[in-house]
Amino acid sequence: MHLTFNMEQACARLRNEINQGTASPERRAEIGGYVVGLSVMLARVASSISLPDDKKKRVLNTFLTLMILRETLDRTVPSVALRRSMPQGYPPSLFLRAHVKTHSELRHSD
Repeated sequence: MHLTFNMEQACARLRNEINQGTASPERRAEIGGYVVGLSVMLARVASSISLPDDKKKRVLNTFLTLMILRETLDRTVPSVALRRSMPQGYPPSLFLRAHVKTHSELRHSD
């Protein structure tokens, strides 16, 4: 299953690009579309043929890799924005405490 291997390799490269924080908003949107496209293609291939158990496992692992890439894409948006707006030399924990509401603050603000 060269298809799944190539998908997993591409996901690893893209995840590294996202984690480095160098991806522009346009690039992030492009990566999101790529994840959707790969997911649809993999679903079509996997559902169109009968696969032995080891190949099914490989397909499921590739879906998991795609899901992790999508989660990484979604999860890193706020942290990149916070890092860019953080003053130089300011401890991240203090910055987050000053700018993120606690659960109780959110509950009482309604």
